[in-house]
Amino acid sequence: MTQLPAYLQSRAAPKLAENLASHLGAGTPPYVSIAGNRLTLVDATGAEEPVATYDPKTGPYLDCVIVDALDRISKIYYDKAFDPSAGQYEPPACWSDNGVTASRNASRPQNGPTFRCDTCPNAVWGSKVSAVSGKGVKACSDQQKLAIMVPGDDVVFLLRVPPNSLSQLRGYIGKFNGQAADVSDVLTRISFEPQGIGTLKFDAISYIDEESYKRREALRTAKATDGLVGRTDLPREAALPPPAAVAQIAAQPAPEQGHPAPFVPAGAPPAALPSTPAPQAAPAAPTAEQPAPRRRRRTQAEMAAAQPQAPAAAPQGAPAPAMAPFRPEAQAQQPPPANASFGIQQPAGQVPDQIGSMLDSLFKPGA
Repeated sequence: MTQLPAYLQSRAAPKLAENLASHLGAGTPPYVSIAGNRLTLVDATGAEEPVATYDPKTGPYLDCVIVDALDRISKIYYDKAFDPSAGQYEPPACWSDNGVTASRNASRPQNGPTFRCDTCPNAVWGSKVSAVSGKGVKACSDQQKLAIMVPGDDVVFLLRVPPNSLSQLRGYIGKFNGQAADVSDVLTRISFEPQGIGTLKFDAISYIDEESYKRREALRTAKATDGLVGRTDLPREAALPPPAAVAQIAAQPAPEQGHPAPFVPAGAPPAALPSTPAPQAAPAAPTAEQPAPRRRRRTQAEMAAAQPQAPAAAPQGAPAPAMAPFRPEAQAQQPPPANASFGIQQPAGQVPDQIGSMLDSLFKPGA
């Protein structure tokens, strides 16, 4: 099924699988369960294999090779209380490996409409009370994802290091600073701290053998663990805000071809509006199928007829104010009231001058 038939290659419809994956969430990869202070290997089908290795002093342990780690802290949020008696554990409601927003594959993403992790109320200390300690913790917890190889097993497993074990992991990794060996060069023993529930400890046992080395290199070359640790996780797109209300602008009649529409300040009284002849036929607003008509340049006679007459009470010898066609009188140019809104609020006292300058430049004689 790698080569599509010719009649399917011209498919114009979107890929249904990608659309479904964007809201169904991702399946559970093979992972190591630490529930109940027990180590259990769980494969992608949900089949469980308890780790049989046990030390009478430290309890159960798992020897493995840490082959990869996500280069950031992961976030994980459960919106339902954990039920230890449940036969099947429910996946988290929201999670993120990309470090920015909820994952695109999260089934119930939080902190909409932006879905950002840094402003999410679930990521605040005290947003949840720990059932174990009774102290305030984060409802959305921090985890470090590791990819591990288990000797004798051909499956690579995901280990989610919980928040109460991050300091232990940090101390273990710090032992390799300045050393020739890397943490991926050694066999790491993972066990539980005897004082805490679900708190992991890490110890180096020996160098890995040649077979483990070759397998580790093959995984790195193929980048086979990128998806396992979450390196390919994509942010969820933020929801777009609703468009601004433009009903007042849309309610104004369309201008007659070749004439500018009169500027009507929001909230202006009817007496302040200029008296203009009603257009005989207002063209319909242009649509995608009907392009807007080109503006017809007016003749000198038309422009002269459109000029308003100077007020009768003007002082003798005073020049008439230069005014664009259909421009409102001075009293209509006052700043709109504070509660006026016609789509986008403009700074007071600037809109009429800007509109007038634009109209003067477009319709002055000789333009």
